[in-house]
Amino acid sequence: LLLVLVLFDQILAEDLPGNIYNNFIADGVAQLIAIVLAGAMYRRWGIRITFSALLLVSLSGTFSILFFGRGRPHIIPFLVAIAKFGISGTFVLLYVSTVDVFPTLFSVTALGYMNFAARLFTILDPQVAEREEPIPMLITLILTFVAMIAI
Repeated sequence: LLLVLVLFDQILAEDLPGNIYNNFIADGVAQLIAIVLAGAMYRRWGIRITFSALLLVSLSGTFSILFFGRGRPHIIPFLVAIAKFGISGTFVLLYVSTVDVFPTLFSVTALGYMNFAARLFTILDPQVAEREEPIPMLITLILTFVAMIAI
């Protein structure tokens, strides 16, 4: 999921049409809202439903950017906000839910392994982001779908 987050940020900075400032403002606002709401969603609906819902939001935003946003740069910030809300909420939920999934003695170790693996795969991010236009978004879409199925 960290790979999806970083890959989406690089795509946002380099490849998306429209005004880059509006895209990053939408990105930041969506992240702030996701950070606040992810914990509340987790407490209300539990781990499986919240992860699935946030990944579905991310999947729908990424799908919309890929297939509907290319010819319409004026709706890109809205689609970015949808996709980034799902990605950021899922990322926050990884940290919030680790304590409930693993015993106390192993939760820090699980977070350490998760961070190590995520940072290791993030090394591939610049190479993926520099590919031709639909490939990075397709990879983001596929990784989000795989994460949703894995939940």
